[in-house]
Amino acid sequence: MGRWDEATTLLTQLAASITSQDKNLHNLGQVIQSERLCVDIIKENEKLEGDDMSYPDPGLQRQAQTTLSRGDTDINPLQELCLNMVLHSGDWESLSRIQLPSGPLTNLTKSLNSLILNISSSNAHLMKKFAREVWEIVLPYVSSSVNKRKEPNQHTPAKERNEMLRFLERVSNLELAQLILSLLASLYNVAKDDPSSELVSMYATVWPTGLAANTSLQVGLIESFLQPILRSYMRKFGKEANIILTFADLNFANCNYRSALALYVEAVAIKTDFFEHPIEQGILPDAYVNRMIRCCSEMGRLTQAVVLSQLSIEPNYAQVFKYLEDRETSDAGDSLFCCIWDMSILEFAMSLHTRRGEVARRRHVLSCIMQLELNTNNELEIKRAAANIRKSIFFRSLAAQLFPIQP
Repeated sequence: MGRWDEATTLLTQLAASITSQDKNLHNLGQVIQSERLCVDIIKENEKLEGDDMSYPDPGLQRQAQTTLSRGDTDINPLQELCLNMVLHSGDWESLSRIQLPSGPLTNLTKSLNSLILNISSSNAHLMKKFAREVWEIVLPYVSSSVNKRKEPNQHTPAKERNEMLRFLERVSNLELAQLILSLLASLYNVAKDDPSSELVSMYATVWPTGLAANTSLQVGLIESFLQPILRSYMRKFGKEANIILTFADLNFANCNYRSALALYVEAVAIKTDFFEHPIEQGILPDAYVNRMIRCCSEMGRLTQAVVLSQLSIEPNYAQVFKYLEDRETSDAGDSLFCCIWDMSILEFAMSLHTRRGEVARRRHVLSCIMQLELNTNNELEIKRAAANIRKSIFFRSLAAQLFPIQP
């Protein structure tokens, strides 16, 4: 019910009652103390969620480290919570000194911790070594090999997969979350083997390359991990553009073009303080521009695709001209000509309307061409400023369409 203080009070009273009544119930008292620690950590996690810059309570952090150092053979829910509590602070050096019990979650934690340390120190050899370790630990959970029969006394594959998924969902350290997303994105790309819909991620170059096609890897299993983890991280790190872009890529790969376009626009809005700063190549590289163009094209918004094409280093004019010639556009075509700064596109549009005898539209395009800031003899800085103004106007209008204000 989320009434953490009340739960803590009840558990404290119960522990005191048991201790005073019978000393032989010491083990039960320890179980109750563990339950109380669980409540405290869950309460702290709620406070920390969405604020990656904050740190856990130091006393609670020490309790979590002590619990992990006991060396129990199996990871229980309390230890899992303690593990994420320790990971949140991002103190990788301290974590490497803790003697963690053996198990899938702790083995993954150790390898991820070693990988982050070696990424920071730019140790290429060890970085590749630990990246392969992490890859091989996670691989069974997203491949058909996990369905093989196990011994009766072992956990079921479904239970192991759910435990791993829950652990990854609870990660609240931004650096670690981005590394995990990068791993799952790379696994997804290998399984799908479709360069046109690859998921782009921050640490893509870290993971093993040149692997033979792994037939046991299943796109569905990877996505069953990736979707809930992405949603969890989107909730915790709602202003992190790289996580939003990965979610956009996944929607694009699944042909959810409207959702993908909305997420791409949201990422640009975050990077530019809602389009107050110029939208340069570093903010929106060609790979994302091309995907946004494809989204608009698939949705029938061809004039929007034309405007976006200008953001490419080398616009595909043949494609742009086809979009302009197509009468079946579902956006407000004429009203978007004020967002075009590429003179080649404007001149083609004027020629097109002249051939078709569309006098009013030709006059409208001509008025755009005649604007002084678009004069081809202007200095580069004036042209760049004119383009930036038009980019901002366009993206604001696009955002208004994709994220309408509810009455």
